[in-house]
Amino acid sequence: MADSQATPDRELDRNWARSVIDRALNCMSVELHAQGRGDVWGCLENNVIEGARAERPQSGALRTALHRARNRLRTLIRAECRHGENETVLHAALA
Repeated sequence: MADSQATPDRELDRNWARSVIDRALNCMSVELHAQGRGDVWGCLENNVIEGARAERPQSGALRTALHRARNRLRTLIRAECRHGENETVLHAALA
């Protein structure tokens, strides 16, 4: 039976993963607001927080912008992983 308690290494990995995601989200917020796309940031933020339960935007242009923002967020997270630890640590920490 696997131990359900978090080990110090696992907690460290989890904290690292959270900080990677937080930095990527902060960068996305700055980028989108600088482009005057606060509406896209609001949808992306809601989507990240609520996941599949998030309300789908009505506008086709907003859905396209949200899709591009998700791709950019993914790129930022991967770039953060390459600067420090291996990307597999992120997957393991979030599992």
